[in-house]
Amino acid sequence: MSEIAGIRHESINFINNTIYIDSTLQYDKEVKKFFLGTTKTKRSHTVNVPIELTKEIKQYAKDHKKLQLASGEAWKPMKDNEGNSINLLFTKTNGFPSHPDSMSGRWREIVDRHNLPKLTFHGLRHTYASFMISKNVNFKIIQEQLGHVNIQETINTYSHLTMKDKEKATDYFNSIL
Repeated sequence: MSEIAGIRHESINFINNTIYIDSTLQYDKEVKKFFLGTTKTKRSHTVNVPIELTKEIKQYAKDHKKLQLASGEAWKPMKDNEGNSINLLFTKTNGFPSHPDSMSGRWREIVDRHNLPKLTFHGLRHTYASFMISKNVNFKIIQEQLGHVNIQETINTYSHLTMKDKEKATDYFNSIL
């Protein structure tokens, strides 16, 4: 969630349908302050996004900008060390950063409200990767989309066997006997 919470408006390329992931939103409990930190792998990556999702994000970004303009002085964005506003995409209604933990809670509310399968936000990564693997998408592409440093992590973590894959393996084995 911290990578999503750290997405800035300028991270999104609406022409190429991509999101540039180069930071995470972190919270320092000692000083009670949000800051942008590095990604878990300490390297950036670009995620390709389906066109329909890009359209939804574009509309959300427009609505977010309208909210910012309507809020005027009440808008309290996060600032960098030089005092410049950080243009986070996902904020509270006053421009203050949304804590990644609260974003997880909102995801659960959406799942419950729409009667969706009980899947955590992180579980979506597993589902996405497993689905791509079942469609024979190249592991290198999946690795890049997930932002893994090495392909072995992708293979070991996300290549859950589906029931259909197990049946195919059994059918193949039966055919050679």
